[in-house]
Amino acid sequence: RECVPRGENGFLVPTKNVDAVVEAMEFFIRQPDQVVRMGRASRLLAEEIFDVKIVNRIITDAMGITGSAPAQPQSFDSPPCPASAGA
Repeated sequence: RECVPRGENGFLVPTKNVDAVVEAMEFFIRQPDQVVRMGRASRLLAEEIFDVKIVNRIITDAMGITGSAPAQPQSFDSPPCPASAGA
């Protein structure tokens, strides 16, 4: 719910409330410029809250694994698995 502050980036309407849906739709019909404004606000909010880099950093911080060394690329001079792995 906090992702949709009323009138800033859209409207939340109660479940099964046709009148509330009609009211929200009529708002956008009467003020089409608000569709673009609220759409941009929604996009910005989504990028700030749900950006994969930010979310991953929050998760790794919570797990205490921040700052770990990056994985070393695998050398293709040797097979990726020991010969006995498929036996």
